[in-house]
Amino acid sequence: MVSAMFKALAASVAGAFLRLRSGMIAGTTVALLAGCGQSGVDLDSPAAVYDNYCFACHDTGAAGAPTLEQSEFWKLAANEETRLYRNTLKGIRAMPRKGTCLACSDEQLKQTVDWMVERATTQVPR
Repeated sequence: MVSAMFKALAASVAGAFLRLRSGMIAGTTVALLAGCGQSGVDLDSPAAVYDNYCFACHDTGAAGAPTLEQSEFWKLAANEETRLYRNTLKGIRAMPRKGTCLACSDEQLKQTVDWMVERATTQVPR
C-alpha cells in the first residue's frame, strides 16, 4: 500500500505540474511523475495502478480531474466507455497520456478505468 506521505508528495508534485507553463519544466515534471510509481508495482492490479499513478489527481480533483467521489460523473462516463478509454490512453486537457503510467499496457489501463468506474458508481471502499 502506498504511504500517506508518498501520496501527499505525489499530489503536491501533480499540482505543481498542472500550474507550470514552461514546456521544458513541464516535461521534467512529467518525467518525475512518471517515475512516482514504486518499483515492483503489480501493473495487473487495477488498485495498485490507481494507488501509484492515478490517485494524485483523482483523489484530490487536481486540475478538474473527476474524483471517485463524483459518482454522477462516473455513471455518465461509463455509458461512453470508448471515449473514456481513449481519453485515458491519449490524455485529455491536463491529464497526460496513460495518466503517467507509461509502463502500463492499454489493457491494464482499461482494467484500471473499469475499476475506477466500479468504485465510483458503487462506492465500494478500497
